[in-house]
Amino acid sequence: MIIKEQTASGRRNWDLSFRPRLSAGEKSALRWASVEEYDRVLDMECSGGALLIALKDSLRIRACGMTRDTGEANEIMEIIDDSDIIMATPRDIPFRTGSFDAVFVTRNVGENMSEQGLSEAARVLRPGGELVISCHIFPRVTAFFRGAEPEPDRHTLMRRLQEHDFRHISYRRSGLRGVIIAWKKESIK
Repeated sequence: MIIKEQTASGRRNWDLSFRPRLSAGEKSALRWASVEEYDRVLDMECSGGALLIALKDSLRIRACGMTRDTGEANEIMEIIDDSDIIMATPRDIPFRTGSFDAVFVTRNVGENMSEQGLSEAARVLRPGGELVISCHIFPRVTAFFRGAEPEPDRHTLMRRLQEHDFRHISYRRSGLRGVIIAWKKESIK
C-alpha cells in the first residue's frame, strides 16, 4: 500500500523537515566564533547549510552562503527562506566590498584560502570583521587518507593572514579540528 508520504511530493516535504547536521569543522567554528545579533554572515562553502541554519536558529543574522551546485542552493533556500545562497567560487565572490561582519571557511580550506580566496574573503569583510577558519590539526595525515591535496598547515595560514592585514590572529583546538580566528584590521581615518 502506498501512502501520500511515500509519493514524490510527500517525500520532498518529509525531507525538508529534517535539518542537515553540523560537521565537526562547523561545530568547532561555532564554538569559538563571536557572531552577534543582526550580523551579516557569509559561509564560503555552505554544503547543506547546517552552519547558517544553526546561526539563524540562535541569532537573528543576515545569512549568505556560497555553493557550486544549483540544486543544493535551492534546497538551502527552501530551509532558510530569507537567505542569499548563490553559486560562486572563492576566487570571485560576487558581493560588495565590506559586506560582511563574519566569514566562515569550514570546508575545502586549501582551495578557499588560496591566495585569491583569501584576498576575496578579506575584501568582502568589513573593517573589524571576523574570519573564522576551521582546519585539520594534522592536514597531511587527513590528505593521505583522502588521497587529496593537503591544506596548508596552521602556521602557513596564520602567516598569510598577517600578510593580508588581519590582526589578533589566534588558534584554538577543538577535538581533532583547529579554529583560526582573525580580525580584519580597522581602517585608520
